[in-house]
Amino acid sequence: MSLRAELERLCKASPEWDGRVCALQVVDANDKAMQRRALVSSPNSGKSWDLRCKVREGLIDYVRREFPDFLPRVRGEVVSDVRMADAGTPVLGHRMTSTRRWMPMGYRDKRCPLGAC
Repeated sequence: MSLRAELERLCKASPEWDGRVCALQVVDANDKAMQRRALVSSPNSGKSWDLRCKVREGLIDYVRREFPDFLPRVRGEVVSDVRMADAGTPVLGHRMTSTRRWMPMGYRDKRCPLGAC
């Protein structure tokens, strides 16, 4: 079953759906991700909110079941200040030094015309 077919199944199973709009669109795509948008309709704003939440949760559950490798994963480790200090790593909250200066995107310094300072 495709994501679009799952969206249609979710809409048909939901009493909030009014039967007018049930569409899946690709709104952005690049080399790392594809962003899709589900459009659904209902008779009033309260039901629209409920339907959108059901559809969002249902589609995420479908992707989790059928394509688990396609969901993003973020892994990290919480390290205590004591352990970091023992390891010679700067403690969280301390400013790290760098040879580059931070500049807002698009900002050009006269002394550094390409913003690479």
